[in-house]
Amino acid sequence: MTMFRHGVASGEPCPTSVSLWTRVSSAEPEVPLRWVMEREGADGRPHSEGGRSGPAVASFLDDHTVTVVANDLSPGTWYRYWFEGPGGTRSPTAHTRTLPADGGPVRIGFTCCARYGLGHFTAYRMLAEERCDLIVHLGDYIYEDADSWVTERLPDPPYEAQTLGDYRRRYSQHRRDTDLQALHHAAPMIPVWDDHDVADGAPRESDIAARQRYRDGQQAWREWLPINSRRSADDGIDRVISIAGVVDLVVFDARFSGRQPHDRSGPRLEPHQRRQILADSQWDLLEATLRSSTTPWRILANQVQIGPMRLGYLPSIRRLGMRPVVNPDQWDGYAHERRRLYELLAATGPSLLVSGDLHSTWYRTLRHEGRRLAQELTVTSVSGETYAEAFRMRTHVSPRLLERLIRSFNEGIRFMDLYRHGYAVVDVSTEHLDATVVLLDSVADRSSGAERVALARLVRRVAPLRSSGTVRS
Repeated sequence: MTMFRHGVASGEPCPTSVSLWTRVSSAEPEVPLRWVMEREGADGRPHSEGGRSGPAVASFLDDHTVTVVANDLSPGTWYRYWFEGPGGTRSPTAHTRTLPADGGPVRIGFTCCARYGLGHFTAYRMLAEERCDLIVHLGDYIYEDADSWVTERLPDPPYEAQTLGDYRRRYSQHRRDTDLQALHHAAPMIPVWDDHDVADGAPRESDIAARQRYRDGQQAWREWLPINSRRSADDGIDRVISIAGVVDLVVFDARFSGRQPHDRSGPRLEPHQRRQILADSQWDLLEATLRSSTTPWRILANQVQIGPMRLGYLPSIRRLGMRPVVNPDQWDGYAHERRRLYELLAATGPSLLVSGDLHSTWYRTLRHEGRRLAQELTVTSVSGETYAEAFRMRTHVSPRLLERLIRSFNEGIRFMDLYRHGYAVVDVSTEHLDATVVLLDSVADRSSGAERVALARLVRRVAPLRSSGTVRS
């Protein structure tokens, strides 16, 4: 088991395939491996048919990580899998699932923002127990800094990650966490990177050192997450996952692929410049997907909050009135782009938007030109400092006062929690979409209690058409 101290993981599920990942602790340049899959029966025991196996090689060029694609699997089926190494060594046994090709229902878990030094990954362990068909990680799988509030969880390395070796050490530490391993051992994952997976803000800088850091951070992300591609940092990570004729899940990158830098010095007046947050190719993918979708539900997931969040108002000479103060790191910093997305959603029907990054939970109704447009669920952090904590440290404003101000300045908020960590689960069937969040009492220890909050049940009354059950990127 020492050879496989980072456990295993699976990702990018399709109806007939899934990616399998592991990492070998070895001083050898290359280590031959074998992966094995067994189909699980209804009672959870191995099925006598439908197993798969094949060779793999863990190379020092990829930090001894390896990802393989298991093909020719049965749709909508649970499998158990493991890796075997030299001398009879064997990894932990984990569970994964192919996507159903027809029908439903489907359970999708959403999580983000795990800061190792600020608390335990209890939310990961609880999410692992939800029996999800698929986990979407919305970014900040690691944090590049070395902040720590919990003495027994000092980050490795004990300084801000700058080089490929630094990032690899940080991922190695995260992947030895038993709660994170439990999550990866329970279900396949679709991951998205965010800025702290590289550096806070993480724009494409002009100097050579910053560009190299950008490449190193994303290379380590690709090595340590269960994706079946070792593509370059210039390739996008957008995904369209059509599941069972029930839901089209669109996971897209609003951080790196097309984003132009904004003023990062703090909350500013709403910008009037037409800055870009998505690349043209990403807009093409979104428009083609939403206009051609025949599923009853569409879920759009990206890293940052899409709906407007007003933090107050200040005088504006340009407008001869008052202008809202916003956080330009969100879609608020790209108002022209948000309007374009709103117009696309208005033309293609209702969707659920899912975002992260804010370290708080929001569920709200978004409106466009007086019309109800969509619902947005913003998922809180696993252990990154909560929105209330961060705001209090920076402004000394009471969290309760902050909550009252936000509610008074922003319409459509149906639920908001600025204080707690947790995760979200979305259950989708042809008739209903149910959104639930689980919020923890504390991340200071692993025995925290939690509250389960049912946010909403959306009802779809239009009979669905058949979807293809494919992944496009």
